[in-house]
Amino acid sequence: MSNLSPRPDLSPEELDHLTPLGREQADAVGRALAPLEVDELLSSPAQRAVETTEIVGAALGFEGRVEKGVRPLELGRARDGSPLSWQTRRAAWEAGRDPRPPAGESLVDLGERVRDVVQVARGVHTGGIVVLVAHSEVIGAFIGLVQEAPPPERLDVHVANGSLSVVDADASGGLTVRFLDHRPD
Repeated sequence: MSNLSPRPDLSPEELDHLTPLGREQADAVGRALAPLEVDELLSSPAQRAVETTEIVGAALGFEGRVEKGVRPLELGRARDGSPLSWQTRRAAWEAGRDPRPPAGESLVDLGERVRDVVQVARGVHTGGIVVLVAHSEVIGAFIGLVQEAPPPERLDVHVANGSLSVVDADASGGLTVRFLDHRPD
């Protein structure tokens, strides 16, 4: 799914690369994070996230790594075996449902998957800063879980491209949103 408007007539593979604006946004995020002592930089395997991680990592002075736990939502398959679309999944969420289709996952599943990544990272980097680079539905599902939003509303947690959201993880595993959707200059 592309966030470009109007959507260019390109294949999904061609769309999965940063635009010049995306590179500028990644650079701004890297500059905003550079003064902090970031311990780890984890990226979704999606190409745009990997490219973003490379730019942010350059500002931090170390390479990030791909973490499959922050990959995009698995949309799943319909009963006839055909792939589900974002439009089909969104219709279910707008109707107040959060289904787990065959070969797919719910927003609850997605939020829990990211929470598990955060908990593992918290155990390795106690008190440290771990940065996740992922698509908005991944961040939204995770933030929605932390805020205990009803599952269908978790997709509505809006985070802009190139924005920073901070979740604090305490020693007992509790999670708290410190801030959401900050756009660095």
